[in-house]
Amino acid sequence: AQTVPDALPRHLEHLLEETAMERGWRLNGPAGVLIEHSDQMARTEISCRSERAPGPRPPWGRLVPQSGAPYQLIYNRVLVGRSEDCDVSIADAEISRLHALIWREGGRIWINDLDSANGTSVDGGTITIPVSIDDGAVVSFGPATFDLRTP
Repeated sequence: AQTVPDALPRHLEHLLEETAMERGWRLNGPAGVLIEHSDQMARTEISCRSERAPGPRPPWGRLVPQSGAPYQLIYNRVLVGRSEDCDVSIADAEISRLHALIWREGGRIWINDLDSANGTSVDGGTITIPVSIDDGAVVSFGPATFDLRTP
């Protein structure tokens, strides 16, 4: 029987994570690749299936408030708002239920206001279209201000 080198699945997992980040895809758990042999397929055929497997994802960034604990940015697409269904749920009446979206795409970090009542700003400037942000940017959702930190 032919075996697959142990490094190949790990390499493919890394490529999947990188592709998800580059394209702004949201993975709900860590990427996992399992390569199995099948007598039902020709040697030149390949089959792929996806499954959702829960598991921890390491944070790629943090929103650090002026006081209190930071919010971990885990998913490639992070929904910020007052709703408990948001990835970053901020208990503040002046923050809209669905306030803003932060995501990674093309090797950059992006943010967009979701037509919130009190707006989103980056480094003091109100945003109305998606903008690219960098580590250390000061991001405000209405009156709530955070520093964006990436590892």
